[in-house]
Amino acid sequence: MIRLFLIGRRQRVLIASVSSLLAPVHNGIPQDSVLGSLLFIIFINDMPEVVNSLIRMFADDTKLFRTVNRKADSTVLQTDLIALQEWSN
Repeated sequence: MIRLFLIGRRQRVLIASVSSLLAPVHNGIPQDSVLGSLLFIIFINDMPEVVNSLIRMFADDTKLFRTVNRKADSTVLQTDLIALQEWSN
């Protein structure tokens, strides 16, 4: 059932009553639905596991932070940023 909710979706852009052609949506979570919110939470649930810094997540907002007192601290933070980029890819 969830698969049917996610596959075969299409979208278009509407500006000043002019519409683009429909284009397939290959990834992402449908917005403005109860199931969409649940799927988004499932999708991002493992994000904290890929970092060593502190991470706070609320709705679709994520903050990564760490106190930087030494060069090693900034190296860890940069490594975490790269890890999040790889995770998102």
